[in-house]
Amino acid sequence: MGRKKGQALIILTQEQRDELDLLTRRHYPTAFYAKRAKVILKLDEGMSISQAGRLVEMERRHIYKWVDRYKAFGPEGLNDLQRPGRPKSNPLEMSN
Repeated sequence: MGRKKGQALIILTQEQRDELDLLTRRHYPTAFYAKRAKVILKLDEGMSISQAGRLVEMERRHIYKWVDRYKAFGPEGLNDLQRPGRPKSNPLEMSN
């Protein structure tokens, strides 16, 4: 990915920190969104990729991906992208 060792991955403003902190406290259908926000916060606090990965149980390559998406799109970048394929369906749901 062409990153230099010791290079700051992300630097947040206080407003961005507050927004991410709020996101880590909300309840979402999946905990992954809050986990990603927590990683961004920990990196801003000076934690290394390895330390942050151990803390939230995420691989380094995934952390780099979420940092890049956060830089490009802000908090919306922490959402999962639409995946190709058939939409999920619930076999117990009855159509009218």
